[in-house]
Amino acid sequence: MDNPEDIRHQAGLDPDKLAELKQWLLESDKRSFAAVVIRRGYIVLEVERATAPGPIPPRRFGFQGDLRDCAGDCLRAEPAQSNAAEDEVR
Repeated sequence: MDNPEDIRHQAGLDPDKLAELKQWLLESDKRSFAAVVIRRGYIVLEVERATAPGPIPPRRFGFQGDLRDCAGDCLRAEPAQSNAAEDEVR
């Protein structure tokens, strides 16, 4: 999801806060990483960085399968009360 209005209305998140999070992730460390934020079933942020030239090596811990499992669990779970971390991104 790229449209700020969709992020705000459908996912219920502040697009400016997501942009801040993306910037923080990119500046906070120099290691390779991948991060995905899923809210209400929508992928609202995807960011990754590879520090070595060439293709990104395969994920050592099966990240993609774990993400799929986690997203499925989250979609099946009952809505919980918001916590402080969620409130900061809103």
